[in-house]
Amino acid sequence: MVGRAAHPKRWPPPCRTISVDLLDISKTGARLRATDLPADGQELIALLGGLEAIATVIWHEAEQCGIQFDTPLSDGAGATIEA
Repeated sequence: MVGRAAHPKRWPPPCRTISVDLLDISKTGARLRATDLPADGQELIALLGGLEAIATVIWHEAEQCGIQFDTPLSDGAGATIEA
């Protein structure tokens, strides 16, 4: 992914809020379930528990999608969110 400074576009992205179920999480991304998911390539701000992470949708199928965090989560952050 090209850095935001080198790739001029509107940031933060236009805002809409959706509620999701967190199905899986790792240091580099997460799998989510919802009925109105963003399209592949859409950038978003994920608010997961007390964590805020910039991410990109890398795939979606039916009511699930995978997101990749721009910056990997710190060690233990995923476990804290799942608890």
